[in-house]
Amino acid sequence: MTQFNNMLLVRGTVSHEGNKKATFKMIPLTKDCPYMEALYHPIYRGFGIVGKFKKSSYEMVPALEKGEFIPKKKNIREGEFPFVQERRLVEAWNEYEILTKEEILNFIKMFAVNADSFDVEPFMKEPEPTVITPEIKAEPVKQAPLKATVTKEKADA
Repeated sequence: MTQFNNMLLVRGTVSHEGNKKATFKMIPLTKDCPYMEALYHPIYRGFGIVGKFKKSSYEMVPALEKGEFIPKKKNIREGEFPFVQERRLVEAWNEYEILTKEEILNFIKMFAVNADSFDVEPFMKEPEPTVITPEIKAEPVKQAPLKATVTKEKADA
């Protein structure tokens, strides 16, 4: 049976769009811990956990020819991947994601030996809402003078 209380809460950083944000992570203390790492992402407010066991799954990866990506020959639409892809069997670590604050705190209580002394609340604060108001410059509309036009039909009437 897997032992609980076998991870340590530590401070860390996470990169987001070139900026580093302060966060917390959990690292294993014993060999029988079922996880390699757990990390809280303050922007997405999710807790990612990497398991110790690997799984195999099929994924689309860029095809290679002589070590180079093969460019697509047809017209490429905007946002489309510009290289030929192929389906390959890939081995990856099991990953888990916890999204609710209550479940994240429960996981921390179950696995962190320092859950009582490490305060995670400052990292889990809701971000201040950013209100963006567009600057609108209104200019008076100039209306062309109306001209009366007489058509042949109106003149005959």
